[in-house]
Amino acid sequence: INIAKNYRFRVTRQGNSLQIQSGFFTRYRRQMNVLKVNLVESRQSIITKLFRIHSLFLHCAGYGKKKNELSVLFPAVNEKMVQEIIDNIMPEWRFSKRTVFPKGRTMFRFIIPPIGVGILIGVVTFILADLFVWFSDIILFLGGMLELPVLWWMIIRTVSFYHTGLSKDGDVYTLRFSHGFSFRSVAVREEKIVQVKLRQSICQRV
Repeated sequence: INIAKNYRFRVTRQGNSLQIQSGFFTRYRRQMNVLKVNLVESRQSIITKLFRIHSLFLHCAGYGKKKNELSVLFPAVNEKMVQEIIDNIMPEWRFSKRTVFPKGRTMFRFIIPPIGVGILIGVVTFILADLFVWFSDIILFLGGMLELPVLWWMIIRTVSFYHTGLSKDGDVYTLRFSHGFSFRSVAVREEKIVQVKLRQSICQRV
């Protein structure tokens, strides 16, 4: 379905008018005012990050608000072409390399949650296996299966440590963070920022 929607994906810009066309069975054409764009965002999964593939999105009033519609600027592009596309289509939103990032000693704070959950699952698994000897093989198997997503979570958190950061180039901030199992890079102009909110988890306070 996504392949059909993104078939012959085309982005053009004339002045402050941005036009996006896509679709195989039904051809869609969307036109928007660049001045109404709030931010440009790059999203990656752990797999696409491994192959250096980005999906580019933008936040603009009226675009991506319908059901099953994503605010796509470019569905898939390799890392070398990201800045080229931004320079040619959205030069006001340039991504910059992170200059502020977590220090090495804070890495443990990133992986405390998955480590804690993994230990808890292991302890509970062995206790149950000891209590219910007849079902110990099944319990140990299920416990092992539950550890797999925790291991994946820890990998995500480790990669997130090396991804997270902040930078500023002119009047454009680039924010890099993880959200769930995806990695985000957001370019936002200073004039579009209306609120800054600080939040700390229990692990981050340690």
